[in-house]
Amino acid sequence: MADLSYIASNLGFLAGTIMQLEEAGLPLARSLAILDNAKERLADPLGVKGKVLKEKLEKVLKKNPSLETLYRVSKILNGEACNLPEGMVPADVAELKYSPVTSVDAAPACSCLPLPAPACSCLLLLSW
Repeated sequence: MADLSYIASNLGFLAGTIMQLEEAGLPLARSLAILDNAKERLADPLGVKGKVLKEKLEKVLKKNPSLETLYRVSKILNGEACNLPEGMVPADVAELKYSPVTSVDAAPACSCLPLPAPACSCLLLLSW
C-alpha cells in the first residue's frame, strides 16, 4: 500500500501529461513545454524511489538524440536565434511545427503475435 501511495502522490500527474502529449495537432513548442514541466516535477525526487525514477527518466531522454534537435527546431520556430540542425533546410524546420514528441513502434510487439499490424497497434512497449 505504501508503494501505491507513493506513486499516487508523486507520479499521479504522468497519466495526464501523457494524454496531453498524445493530443493531435499540438504545436512542437507546446509539446516540449509539457515535457519540460514533467521533467521539472520529477527534478526534486523524494526518497530513494524518486532518485531512481529521476535517473531513469534522464537515461531514457539521453537515449533519444533527436530530442535536442526538436528543442533547436522549436527555438527557431519561436523566432529565437539558433543555427539550423545539421542537414536541415528552413523548409524542414517549418514542416516540424506540429511534430509529435511521442511515438509508439508497435511492429516489434506485433511480430510475435498472429494479428495484423493495425489490430495490435495499441500495444505499447516501454523501454523503462
